[in-house]
Amino acid sequence: MVHCVDCRDHGLFSEQFHELKFLELPEVLYAPLKWRGGPNRIRLSSYVDVLQRESLEYSIYIRRLAGVKEEIPPKTTFEQIDESLLQASRTYVVSIRRSLASPFSQMDEQDLMVQGFSIYARRR
Repeated sequence: MVHCVDCRDHGLFSEQFHELKFLELPEVLYAPLKWRGGPNRIRLSSYVDVLQRESLEYSIYIRRLAGVKEEIPPKTTFEQIDESLLQASRTYVVSIRRSLASPFSQMDEQDLMVQGFSIYARRR
């Protein structure tokens, strides 16, 4: 399986606000957007949980980070990303974390940083 996941808001909020603004909405306010095919608020760790539960072999390559304009080169793991890009993304996430709705305000930093990724998986 190859699955590309885009966790951005596709301009729904980010054209006038910051790029993670859609994670500030509590679920009750976000639900109508979700019903109409709104942006994906499922974060990387949820995908990893499913892959592990299904005992799949997998690799994850990061394509986009919050707070970083440029796309990450193909087939780049999180560990391979340039430290300056990671630091820019961390700084951005720290700056907006307090305004995020639950459960996003308590999420792992990496989950909030990763805005796009590809999964390559197969059965063992």
